[in-house]
Amino acid sequence: MGRDQDFRNEVKQRLGDAIKARRLSKKAAAEALGVSRQMVHLYLRAKVTPRPEVLRRACEAWPELEFRFRDHVFSVTHFLQSSPVPVPTTPTQLSLLDAINALDKDSLKVSIAKPGPKSLEFSVRIEFAG
Repeated sequence: MGRDQDFRNEVKQRLGDAIKARRLSKKAAAEALGVSRQMVHLYLRAKVTPRPEVLRRACEAWPELEFRFRDHVFSVTHFLQSSPVPVPTTPTQLSLLDAINALDKDSLKVSIAKPGPKSLEFSVRIEFAG
């Protein structure tokens, strides 16, 4: 059995137990998780692995919920500790010359596009940080 399937089975068990303990309908569970009823159904049949934000919402909605996988435990405290605080950033507008001067060797990709007997065409790809 693959690692994904092992984790899906863990989610199926723990999520199923949490929903049953609260006597929630699939609709109510879906609302708490911010997903559709169909997705809850797929989680409970171990057909789909929930995205991390779905697991976080589950742990926040039901704080005693824990997912165990290998040597790791995912619970509400895990998500609270590992959630980075977003740092607002202000974009900086550079002139074209400043942008080119800020490039490093990994930002430029040069390749031969069309070699000819008397000429050579090449392409230059510049990747600016976004």
